[in-house]
Formats: sequence, structure tokens, C-alpha cells
Amino acid sequence: MFDNVATFHQFVFVDHQRRGFIKCLFCKGFEYKIDLAGATDISDPANSATGKLFGGKTAEELKDAATIAANGITPVKKTLAADLMTDISSLYPHDKAEGIVVINSSLIAVCNDDDFGITTGAGAKYIAKDLPSSNSVDKNRIYFIKLKSPL
Repeated sequence: MFDNVATFHQFVFVDHQRRGFIKCLFCKGFEYKIDLAGATDISDPANSATGKLFGGKTAEELKDAATIAANGITPVKKTLAADLMTDISSLYPHDKAEGIVVINSSLIAVCNDDDFGITTGAGAKYIAKDLPSSNSVDKNRIYFIKLKSPL
């Protein structure tokens, strides 16, 4: 799942890499910058049912870097912009980040997804979504992150 912010040919997005909601020590939220400049346009001008094909395969079927390169595709450039686990002053206690705003080239704001502070418990009943790190109900938060390198 991604949330993104775009400026011409550059985008910043949140990459959710969840490994379970266990004290959120395994939760990850990376903000990446991608640059479309120089990347291959893989859109299908004919808008056909299968989309543009490369050697009879869709872009999604090209599974590794060697196959992608062999089909003449140059991927987008992807660089890490921020890591929620290390770039905020306190432990990021939430299981996922939800939104991102670029304030300026050196500052972004990231908000969490608190799922309305509820989750499903035993018997499919709604219960409070507690944060394992604090044993308090999850709430929306906004984190301002000064980037190590400007966008």
C-alpha cells in the first residue's frame, strides 16, 4: 500500500513493510523518493486489454532485474528519503503510516493510520486498538521529519 505526493517527475511515497503488530519493533515505514526521469514509459498507448507486452509478457510478469533489462526497460530511480524507525525522536509505535506531505525540500510530515482506534478481537467483536509500546489506544498523530538529504 502506498501513499504518495508528486511534483512533476519526482514522487515521495510511504512503503508499508509490515511484519506483524508485535510491539511495533518489526513495523517499518520507509519514505522513498522516486524519479521518473530516464525511466522507460511502460504504458500502452493502444490501451489494450493486456496492456503493453514485452516478449509476450506484461511488465508485472518480468520478475527480475535481468529480465527487465533484457526487455529494454529502465526502472525508476528509488532513494530512501526517511525511515520512521530512526528519523523521529521517539519510537514510532504505530503499525503503519498512512499519509505524507512535503512541507519543503528538507521537511516532510507523516501521519499514522489508527484504524479509528479499533480492531477486531475474539468472536469478531470490535475492541480498542491498543499500542503495545504504551498500552494506550492508538490515535492519529502527525510526525514532522527533517530529511537528512533534501528532496
